[in-house]
Amino acid sequence: MFEEIINQSQCAIASGKLLGLPTETVYGLGAPITKIDLVDKVFAIKKRPLTNPLIVHVSSIEMAKRYVERWPQLAQDLCEAFWPGPLTLLVQKSELIDHRITAGSPWVALRMPDHDLTLRIISAFDQGFVAPSANPYQKLSPTSAAMVQAYFSADDVMVIDGGPCKVGIESTVVQIINDQEIAIARPGMITQDQLQKNLLTSIKIKKASAVTSPSPGQSQKHYQPKAPIVLALTRKLSLEEAREKLLAQHPELLLTHGTTLEIQQDPKQFAQSLYQQLHILSTQADFILICVNDLIKQQPGIIDRLTKAATVIV
Repeated sequence: MFEEIINQSQCAIASGKLLGLPTETVYGLGAPITKIDLVDKVFAIKKRPLTNPLIVHVSSIEMAKRYVERWPQLAQDLCEAFWPGPLTLLVQKSELIDHRITAGSPWVALRMPDHDLTLRIISAFDQGFVAPSANPYQKLSPTSAAMVQAYFSADDVMVIDGGPCKVGIESTVVQIINDQEIAIARPGMITQDQLQKNLLTSIKIKKASAVTSPSPGQSQKHYQPKAPIVLALTRKLSLEEAREKLLAQHPELLLTHGTTLEIQQDPKQFAQSLYQQLHILSTQADFILICVNDLIKQQPGIIDRLTKAATVIV
């Protein structure tokens, strides 16, 4: 099965198509980094600003080392702890990385995804793949092959069905500032506490304000379904209260039917199903109410996605 899919992937790339690649976080819109025409196509069909850099996905630590000017010990330590997995590292790039991939920055974002099929495809091409989330810019990231197929034409993208994503939100992005400091550029399901446990106590983890490079996921509005979201962080709301809050700020909206996204007790389960639930609910209602519990409030990665997806926050 793997050989057949790899052959189909090679034919698709040769014919000018992108790949809808499964990962453990979300599905990515993939192209080999040396196929600059396809890298440009990724930006074009996503309608993604050229100022928003792309993550380069690799199949091994050794492949990652090709694309950096210097491989810091901190990078090695983090990769050994979290790769393959939902952690992206921002490090100084080598000349092998085109400036379009990094939005002109000297920093490149690298990740080794935790999905065997995609790792085999990257390995077969013997080069990294750009693979931002396979959705139009600022829309909901896809966590199933069907969601990718709903976004893009089969003429542009060959979607590889690798099953549902097991993490469900985008990776944590960490910039390695120097040998003693890192900064979290984008929160994810790998938390600051988890990072600290796998580093020497002398290593400082700084806030996002310390990040010195453009990073994926920094747009203030992102991950948005068709239906507007009311996010209740400070108190519970009824659907009618949520509707009033929306209309107060957006009187142009026609709101007749709202629904509530149920919060699961397990944050990992909630993250895994979040985008799929929002995708389904946005086809069933005019607006969505999300009342966040204390467990979810302790998950910076989930709160980041919810606040960027929300139309109104209470």
